Amino acid sequence: MSSFAPVHGLLGGSLIGLGAASLLLGGGEIMGASGISTSFVRSPKAVFSDAAQWKLAFMSSFLSTSYLLIVVADTDFGKFVWSGSVLDPKVGAESGAVPAVSFLGYGISGLLVGLGTRIGNGCTSGHGICGLARLSRRSFASVITFMSFGIIVASSITADSKIASICYTSAQDTMKPSTVSKNIGTGLPFLALYVLAKKLYYSHVSSKIHPINEVENTKLAIEKSNNNMKMVPAGLSGALFSFGLVLSTMVKPSKIFGFLNVRGFSKGNYDPTLIAVMSSGLLLSFASYQFVNGYSLIYKKAMEKPYFLQECSSNGKFFIPSNRVIDKKLTLGASLFGIGWGIGGLCPGPAMVLGVAGVPGIVFAWLPT
Repeated sequence: MSSFAPVHGLLGGSLIGLGAASLLLGGGEIMGASGISTSFVRSPKAVFSDAAQWKLAFMSSFLSTSYLLIVVADTDFGKFVWSGSVLDPKVGAESGAVPAVSFLGYGISGLLVGLGTRIGNGCTSGHGICGLARLSRRSFASVITFMSFGIIVASSITADSKIASICYTSAQDTMKPSTVSKNIGTGLPFLALYVLAKKLYYSHVSSKIHPINEVENTKLAIEKSNNNMKMVPAGLSGALFSFGLVLSTMVKPSKIFGFLNVRGFSKGNYDPTLIAVMSSGLLLSFASYQFVNGYSLIYKKAMEKPYFLQECSSNGKFFIPSNRVIDKKLTLGASLFGIGWGIGGLCPGPAMVLGVAGVPGIVFAWLPT
């Protein structure tokens, strides 16, 4: 277990758990990376509405923090705190321990993970960190399913298999950004910040042209205030989530393949770092639910509304999934996610960080699918 990084895993997982807790307790929302990110593609108009502007704040913060961490990575501070570059040197190394995913492999992996998260309504953060923390039966079923399929796929693909010839390559520099991919990756956080600023500017102009009469329409005024205030915990959550992923080394495919490929036990190189990340993240996320009315196992008088929001029937409350049905759709989605995860070693959060870093396969194949 020479690659096991328990300290980085526990500290990084704690930041991820704090990110989930801050968004829940401060804004009443779930930190589901796949749901937040795919909403920009599935319903872009809805995302630019006032009610969803917190998602813009989350993504802007997440991408900007990722960019800053990537810039600082090669400094002495970055090397000391989170082991330097987010690019994984073990991918495609001569040892062959960590497969180098091809463009086609990234495309297949991204497609399966994307379909899985949409069909199963969640990923490692939504079902894993947030769902398990509130003791959701659906999330338990989803996590067990995608973990099982991820382990089976990663452990069964051998170097001479047909799947390996399609999804993997012998090239040793697949993580190295090209000029084009690096420019695109660098542009993502700036684009997100520009869109957020433009949205806030137009909202401000609109409020000046069509001012709300707070006496006659108190509810509308409260809704607007809540929409604005929700951006505060969303921005904090995005930054903590990004920093946690980088610090925990979960952005490095070798850590995921090292966990999913159980053949590592016999070879003496199994890497359980992901367990440390999930454990600390779950602990803090679970603790946050103890302050939410209806989910607390400790406090009888828990919070009725998020801390930063005013009480309001439309948006001044907790938005926590209540579906408890374990159906074929959930199982299918989790299965597809697990297969894609096992092939590419990436889920939405880490993929977005590597996208900002300009990894060609992520920018041109994984994210678009």
